[in-house]
Amino acid sequence: MHHLVIDGTLKSNDSKVNSLSDFSRKSRLKGAREISVLYAYDIERGEPVCSKCFPGNMLDSTVYEAFIADNGIRKGIIVGDKGFPSSSAKRHFAENRNLHYLNPLKRNSRLIESYELLAYEGQLPDNETILYKKAHAAKEGKWLYSFRDTAKAHMEEYGWLKSSMKNGDFDIAQFDEDWMLFGTIVFESDLDMNPQTAYKAYDCRWEIELVMRYYKQACEFEDTRVHKDFSVIGSEFCSFLSTVVTYRLIRKYENVGLLNKMTYKKILRVLTRAKKACLDGETWHLIKMNPSQLEVLQILSLLPKTEPNKRGRPRKASV
Repeated sequence: MHHLVIDGTLKSNDSKVNSLSDFSRKSRLKGAREISVLYAYDIERGEPVCSKCFPGNMLDSTVYEAFIADNGIRKGIIVGDKGFPSSSAKRHFAENRNLHYLNPLKRNSRLIESYELLAYEGQLPDNETILYKKAHAAKEGKWLYSFRDTAKAHMEEYGWLKSSMKNGDFDIAQFDEDWMLFGTIVFESDLDMNPQTAYKAYDCRWEIELVMRYYKQACEFEDTRVHKDFSVIGSEFCSFLSTVVTYRLIRKYENVGLLNKMTYKKILRVLTRAKKACLDGETWHLIKMNPSQLEVLQILSLLPKTEPNKRGRPRKASV
C-alpha cells in the first residue's frame, strides 16, 4: 500500500484578472496576493504524483476533499498535517474503503487525555529514543498512536527554560504542564497498524518538504507572472513536470551512489559542461573534460567505462 504525503504552498501572484489570486492569511501582512498549490508525494515512488491550484484565500482544510476527489485518489494512506483534518474529507474516505488517513492531532485534543495517550507503554523496537502508546478509540472509530521523542523533548525543554530566563517569567506550574507535551506527537487513523509503521509513515513527511523547497527555490518558482486562470494552471503544470523530472534524476543519482560523492548541484554542473561539437561536419566529439567529470558520465552510463590495457593503464573511452 502506497503512502501519499499531501502538503501545500503559497506563491505570489498579484494578478487582478484571474480567480485564483487572492489574499491569504499570511499575505495580508505583506499586502500581496497569492495562489495556493497543493501537492501529493508518493513515498514509495519517491516523486510527486499530482498537484492542483486553488485560490490563495482558501484554507487547506477547505480544499482537502476537492483535491483528493479531483485527482482520483481512491487507495493508499494519506499522511497529512494539522491543516488537513480527516473530517474535511469524511465523505470521500467513507466512499473509498481502500483509502485511509494518518493525521497528527493538536496537542490540546481531548482524545489525548481521554485515552491517557501520554502514559507510554514501551519503546519502538527500531528506535530506542522513541516511546509509544497505541489505543483504540472505538466510539470515534479511530486508532490513536502517541509518540514521545526523548531527544526532541530535551531540546524543547532547553528552549522553554532559556526563553523563560530571558523573559523573566518562569512559572513552575506552567512548566510542569508543558513538560508532559515536550517531544510528543499523537496521530489518529482509521487503520489498525503497528506503531513502527505509523511513525515511519509520518517521519517521511520531510521528503515533501524538500519537494516544496526545490519547487520554490531551486526552480525559482516563488512568483507567478502569468495572469489568466488557464495561464496560471498551465504554468503550474510545467512546474509540476519539472519537479517530477528532478526527483527522478535524484533517484537515479542515489541508485548509482553519486550523491554519496557530490551534491546535486555539482552533478548538474558536470552535466551542463558535457557537450559535443561537430568540427568536421560529420563526427561529434565530446569537448575536453577532466577525468573526474568523465567518471561522473561513466557512472551515469552516458559514456562507456574505460578498460585497462595490458600495461594496466586505462584506455580512453570512445565517444
